[in-house]
Amino acid sequence: MRRRLSRSLIKYLIVGVTAFSVEYGSFYALYKDLDVRLITANSVSFLLGLITSFTLNRLWTFGVKSYSKKASHQLLLYLSLAFINLLLTNLIVELLTKINVVPSIGKLAAMVITSLWNYILFKIIIFNHQKTT
Repeated sequence: MRRRLSRSLIKYLIVGVTAFSVEYGSFYALYKDLDVRLITANSVSFLLGLITSFTLNRLWTFGVKSYSKKASHQLLLYLSLAFINLLLTNLIVELLTKINVVPSIGKLAAMVITSLWNYILFKIIIFNHQKTT
């Protein structure tokens, strides 16, 4: 059990770095290089990171032969959590920007905060494997 948890946590961290790179890189490119509005850049980059994260977590991190939920149900739960994360991320980035924190640092802070609870929710609820009897 402990070994499986540590393996999935390591995979989660690798997927997290990958999704982070996609999300943060696209945010930076959209906001800094292409001069896209802050909330738009954050939302688009969030969606790109979300797609990367869901796909890699489902297929690799928590990839088991038999999930307790169908892929469509997992996706619905994942999208619900993502929507909450998006609202929170936009709020954090906007609030930090108002107190003169550089938006790229605010985005980084928001990503760290939301990542902390995501692993637990992914493991326990969204990507829970079916118990064998």
